[in-house]
Amino acid sequence: MKCPQKSWLLPEHVSMENRSVEVPGFVCSSSEVREREHGICFRISDKNGSMEAFVVRFRGTVHGYVNRCPHVPADNINLDAPKGKFFDRLGRFLVCRRHSAWFDAASGECVRGPCKGAALFRLDVVENDDGVFWLGADEAGRAHGE
Repeated sequence: MKCPQKSWLLPEHVSMENRSVEVPGFVCSSSEVREREHGICFRISDKNGSMEAFVVRFRGTVHGYVNRCPHVPADNINLDAPKGKFFDRLGRFLVCRRHSAWFDAASGECVRGPCKGAALFRLDVVENDDGVFWLGADEAGRAHGE
């Protein structure tokens, strides 16, 4: 599933363009990733294809994950529905809307739901004055199960 070209659900400060990130790659400007608000979706690629990923800001730090619930990884179920909505209504946990799994936003560990003890696949991202960047090409292969 691709990030949408247009969506009335995303806040004005979030760009509506599809993002495809080459490594090392610019994901977005820092101002687009607001504390405990909508995440920024982007696609990462490796020799096996591409998959959706996202970044969110939690407690002042940007965190990146592959957008796939670990409950049934073969199903390729994205966490967000509506697109870009990863946090629960209080902004404390990332939530898989399909499986009702709750994840610690800082670690990706499932703390409640059918995959308790499993974790989201974490991506190495950094933030500096120029924006938010995804760092690793080899991570995509690990996320594909290599």
